[in-house]
Amino acid sequence: MTYDNFTTNAQEAILKSQQRAGKLQHQGVDTVHLMRGIIETDEKLVEFLLSKMEVNLTLLKRELNRELEKLPKVANIEKQFLTKESNQSLSRAKKTMGDFGDEYISIELMLLGIISGKNTA
Repeated sequence: MTYDNFTTNAQEAILKSQQRAGKLQHQGVDTVHLMRGIIETDEKLVEFLLSKMEVNLTLLKRELNRELEKLPKVANIEKQFLTKESNQSLSRAKKTMGDFGDEYISIELMLLGIISGKNTA
């Protein structure tokens, strides 16, 4: 997947996700990494959106950190890859882009792609 059709903030969120995975010695960048990257990139926007769904951001961050700690560590990782679930989430974001009349995949669409996948799994 190329990142040309992502907004600058969405690209930054993906980069932060990859960096977090690298620091934690995770080979795959999963949706939990993407969520943390999205939050780190624009916490106020995420807090606003999640509050509409009555989700406590502080509690969500705590749970995301717990899930990150559960993931296996791999030594000497040179590059991380997006997991199947992360790729599917970003593909869902791309598919819904047209529904909103957007030309680029935004953080909001990435969040929607992640959440909609969790609801159907």
